[in-house]
Amino acid sequence: LPTNVNGALSFLSSARKAMPYALGNQFSALGYATRAYHNNTFTFYERHRTHPNLGYVYKGLGNGLELLSRSTWPNSDHEMIQVTVDEYIDNYVNNGEKFHTYYMTVSGHGAWGFGDHRMCAKHEAEVAHLTDYSTPVRAYIASQLELELAVTELMNKLEAAGIADDTVIALTSDHYPYKLTPKEYHELEPVDTGDRDMLRYRNSFMLWCG
Repeated sequence: LPTNVNGALSFLSSARKAMPYALGNQFSALGYATRAYHNNTFTFYERHRTHPNLGYVYKGLGNGLELLSRSTWPNSDHEMIQVTVDEYIDNYVNNGEKFHTYYMTVSGHGAWGFGDHRMCAKHEAEVAHLTDYSTPVRAYIASQLELELAVTELMNKLEAAGIADDTVIALTSDHYPYKLTPKEYHELEPVDTGDRDMLRYRNSFMLWCG
């Protein structure tokens, strides 16, 4: 907050400002290797400007992140973990290089449908039993299952390396599913979702430590 600063997105405006308390800068000052990955175009929302200013060595599609497959929208969170996780785990295990890694996912991004959304289609059978939900809401839930695979992959890698108990994982989202209509969103959050209702901006935050 605020959304805009002098007509520009506030986060983009931060690229021109000192951000010493951003996690990337804080961990870097403590000697951690700070990396950020995003499985969408690296320039989207000009993250190639904002992320380095937050203290990260940043890789997205087009500037260092190479996924196993790139067919249709959206790309796989699971694949992003698969092709990046060894980079910082191996450096920690073999060289003692502590890491702080920031993933921005995209598999669950809207709009949701089983026809033109690769992650919804991939997990359609897994949500077929959710008949109380409308099709867009089932598709939304289906798309989030790719993140479930990604976190499972990450946990398995950390445990295999013997460092899960020395790792903290923070997981949150950056907005509510605004691509759903108010009626569809009401299926997930049965509260008033009018423009003036701030309850829809409530978020979930998970913090895990072995």
